[in-house]
Amino acid sequence: EEISVGDFVLTCGEIPAMAVTDAVCRMVPGVLPDAECFEEESHWNGLLEYPQYSRPAEWHGRQVPEILLSGDHGKVAAWRKKESYKRTMLRRPDMWAQFDEKQLKTKSEKKVLAEAKAEAEAIRAAEVAKTEETSTEEYKEKRNGFHRSVLYVLKSLSVTRCASRRRSGKHSSSRTGCRS
Repeated sequence: EEISVGDFVLTCGEIPAMAVTDAVCRMVPGVLPDAECFEEESHWNGLLEYPQYSRPAEWHGRQVPEILLSGDHGKVAAWRKKESYKRTMLRRPDMWAQFDEKQLKTKSEKKVLAEAKAEAEAIRAAEVAKTEETSTEEYKEKRNGFHRSVLYVLKSLSVTRCASRRRSGKHSSSRTGCRS
């Protein structure tokens, strides 16, 4: 049987062997102290895991979301679920396509999903706008660079033409537009 750990090349087989061993061993009862250790992680329920944060509450300008500092376990759980939905929608649409929304039974579960969908769509729209803006800016920069190059060439030609006229004695700054 062949097992793949992804589409990439490594220098040897020890690293993928360790990855497969770790992935399999953690499912053996007793290897991890609690079932919650793996039931909350990516791929367990067909979704990616929610973002993880640690101390300090602000690090390199990035803040821990206030909801996580609130101490309200219900709101924290809803936030985690929403972030899990969003991450899966945005990063792994193939996994999201297999997610069965019918498994959501309560109004609150459906509300969290609706919020996640709206936020994911807003993120996608912002990414599209940024891409279009970047493309426009790149085009303008290329165009401006081209114009600068053309002006440089024309100026060089003008200077060369004026210099050759000066050498030949046919220079007349009023007639040719050359500067003396």
